[in-house]
Amino acid sequence: MGTISNEYNEAVSNIHVLLSGTHIGDFTDMKGNFELRNLQLQEYRVEIVGLGFQKQIKTINFSKSKTIHLHIILKESVTNIEEVTIVGKSKTTLIEETGFNIHSIDIKKYQNKSTDAVAILNKTSGVRIRSKGGVGSNNRVSLNGLSGKQIRILVDDIPMDNQGAAYNINNISVNLIDRIDVYKGVVPVHLGVDALGGAINLVTKRKNNSFVDVSYSMGSYNTHRFNVSAQYRNKNNGFTVKLNNSYTYSDNNYTMHDVQYFETKTIIADNKEQLVDREVTGNVERFHDRFKSMFTNVGIGFLNTKWTDEFFVNLAIASVDKQVQGFNNTPIGQAYGEEENKMLRMRYKKSGLLNDRLKIDLFALYNEIKQVAVDTSSRRYRWDGSYRINIVDDPRGERLVDKTFFVADQQQSLYRANLIYKLADTHQFILNHNYSNVSRQGKNTIDLNEEQAFTSPNTLEKAITGLSHASSYFDGNLKLEIGAKYYNIQTLAKQVITFTDQSREIQNLNTKQQEMGYLIASSYFVNPNLLIKASFEKGFRMPEPIEIFGDGLSTASSPTLVPETSYNTNLGAKYTLNFKNGFLKNEIHVFRRNVKNYIRLKFLGLISGYQNDPDVLINGLEYEVSYALHNFKIRSNATWQAVLNNQDYETGSIEEAVFEKEQLPNTPKFFANLNASYNFPDLIHNINTSVYYGINYVDAFYISYEKTALLTNKNEIPPQFLNNFGVTFSTKNKKHNLNLHVENMYNSTAFDNFKQQIPGSAMYVKYRFFLDM
Repeated sequence: MGTISNEYNEAVSNIHVLLSGTHIGDFTDMKGNFELRNLQLQEYRVEIVGLGFQKQIKTINFSKSKTIHLHIILKESVTNIEEVTIVGKSKTTLIEETGFNIHSIDIKKYQNKSTDAVAILNKTSGVRIRSKGGVGSNNRVSLNGLSGKQIRILVDDIPMDNQGAAYNINNISVNLIDRIDVYKGVVPVHLGVDALGGAINLVTKRKNNSFVDVSYSMGSYNTHRFNVSAQYRNKNNGFTVKLNNSYTYSDNNYTMHDVQYFETKTIIADNKEQLVDREVTGNVERFHDRFKSMFTNVGIGFLNTKWTDEFFVNLAIASVDKQVQGFNNTPIGQAYGEEENKMLRMRYKKSGLLNDRLKIDLFALYNEIKQVAVDTSSRRYRWDGSYRINIVDDPRGERLVDKTFFVADQQQSLYRANLIYKLADTHQFILNHNYSNVSRQGKNTIDLNEEQAFTSPNTLEKAITGLSHASSYFDGNLKLEIGAKYYNIQTLAKQVITFTDQSREIQNLNTKQQEMGYLIASSYFVNPNLLIKASFEKGFRMPEPIEIFGDGLSTASSPTLVPETSYNTNLGAKYTLNFKNGFLKNEIHVFRRNVKNYIRLKFLGLISGYQNDPDVLINGLEYEVSYALHNFKIRSNATWQAVLNNQDYETGSIEEAVFEKEQLPNTPKFFANLNASYNFPDLIHNINTSVYYGINYVDAFYISYEKTALLTNKNEIPPQFLNNFGVTFSTKNKKHNLNLHVENMYNSTAFDNFKQQIPGSAMYVKYRFFLDM
């Protein structure tokens, strides 16, 4: 083990230390520390590589002892970064070499672009993030055929479930993110979540110095995004203050094509003028879909001191104001939702305990959310903005369910403890415990009946404990991790029973569940270029509050949902060929998911709800190839997935003919991406220019089961072929950055979840100022 510092005796992080000719290596942490494991009693050549520093090669003799402490001082490089060829493995590459099926995305290259985490993830094999509209719309993550809450979203290993709309994945600025790790199918113990089909972990930037990062973007549909991320650190005592602030606004008034709607026409009948409604098809401008969100976080603590690697107390406040729009032929003009969110977080990290054998990571959170969902209007809108008033005594609002002014209060407490104990250089144990408690209470204030489902708290309590053993063999060529997870979950949901005399009664639905899951993941380097890997997990997931309780507006309650269980299998291979000034990578994975009591989002007219499907079988294949030479890079991937209803129906029944072994509704079977970029270091004096082009293809699929969907073309979502283009200008010191971006440049009609149209062609411009101090 050892430490690395610069010429001013300051610790340097993210330096790659690699033993030549092996896969043994490490990156320095924020204290400049690194550790090399699996050493033999022999002499090694050690390569030390880092951006902005001169490469060093040292010969170290371990013939007498495997434990030697090195102190290495790096000299800054005066060579332009574009002229340096760095040999070594990135952090994302090392992560992908574990036994889990992980795709790790380096976000640095996206931080100057007018994009968000959703757009980045949609370029990843196996991933589709389905939205209901434009900026700020509700979305569902789909990963290898499983979707929604079956896929967990985390930030720095902490689950974001139940933390409110302000913490939706599309509201987190890319300027705060260092990388995104996508775990497909099998999720390691240290994440500590009941993910059924995978997890997406957003790892935020960790810098050991003071900095300021400010960006502003504006574009089509009156869209504005403003982000500030700043940090001050006292180099003498490590005292650190962080500030993160973001603001997002959009009218989302994009054009929707070939929409069927009614318009009023004047006709002459019996020599009299009469007003009649006539159904027409045409292009309309989307209205009443404004989105506005604000987020501020202040953190105070210490970084890189003797007593802590990281200790922070964070206070965050956030708000969301969103108008509600309906489906294609049923516009809404007055319903809306609001949210106010307050959160207190604490985190403590320390490594090097017990003779450098133990690392601990402790986290605690408490947040309060107030949500308002309003649908009280008797108006029935049309796409030209006109409306009529319901003259019938109709208790329904615009979404054709009972009028509501629903006010809800939610409290969540969460804590996590993670311990990593190194038993030997090649063996370590990981213990993780996550606990969360969610309580939700609310009332429809215009409903005079006191028997309402949320008048007393609905609660969800969850505890997940996991233990795993990670080991490596044959000079690090073989990696193996075996683990188990224990799930202890309890819910209390309230259901309103309405009798024939219209009287009501509240029924308590208590659920207690204990389950044991297990996993195994392994990878092996057949040779330095070829990596094979395999993983298996028995996963388990309890329905979430939004699935059981609904949201009082657009999502109906489903109190009878039961837990899901899945058996996940992954097999994969990766071949990498490195050559001078470039590389070629080919990667292929096959996957299988066998899910019992699959929870699926179902379209229920103008609202949606959740239901259990008894048995779902998913088989799939994904392939990715990437190539780089000098300043040119190109990457393409394709995913095929059969998400089948595997329930056994009675032989000869209609259900067997229509549903059995058929693709589930609203689920694409094939999609692909291609992205290319070229960097011009000196096209403009002292300016780095980067041009990029992206293509996204989704094959046709159906809203309902295919055999019923074929009865009408309204149930088919046609093939989509979307093209994006952009150019980024950056000064050599990275301080000033300007990006121009065109989304859906040919203005193709684009659809997504339940055939809802998403924005057509859009243009954005983004300026980013970054200063390292």
